[in-house]
Amino acid sequence: MTDRILNFVASQAAWFACVLGAAHGWPWLGPACVAGLAVWHVRTRPTAAERAREARLLVSAGLIGYAADSALVLAGLLSFPTHAALGWPSSVWMAALWVAFAATLNASNSWMSGRYGAAAVFGAAGAPLAYAAGARLGAATLGGEPGWAILAVALQWGAAMPFLVWLAGRGSVRVLGQPVQPLPS
Repeated sequence: MTDRILNFVASQAAWFACVLGAAHGWPWLGPACVAGLAVWHVRTRPTAAERAREARLLVSAGLIGYAADSALVLAGLLSFPTHAALGWPSSVWMAALWVAFAATLNASNSWMSGRYGAAAVFGAAGAPLAYAAGARLGAATLGGEPGWAILAVALQWGAAMPFLVWLAGRGSVRVLGQPVQPLPS
């Protein structure tokens, strides 16, 4: 139980580091914190196979998040003030948020394992709140009509969350048909 609480607290701290760092002109702060969280999280897995699975999950989530948020940017539904931009089209700190969240899927959010409907509802309801909070704090801007941006985020996360939960349980990721190999330990 203590591990799950630590995981939850660490993921929330990573969210604040990413969002507040970006809002205050330090967009590198969040990715640095998430890198530390990722290393800690992977190292706490009990077996080499689990460490490799978690590493693949975190990398996959970061890539999926970067692509998903980049689509929002390119559609004009999300943008970043100059002081919060780090990368393009999406910001690196946004991808780091996806990594930090993925680190909870086999820990503090393991209750979603195999519950794809619940995961979809959780993603569709929770992500828009997080994006709106980030926008209110000055880390991002919801473009165009904010209601459309929130709807797009809800749809994006409503689809992404069950997929991430599936990845978390599957433990095997392929990119362009090739298995992703963990870094040697």
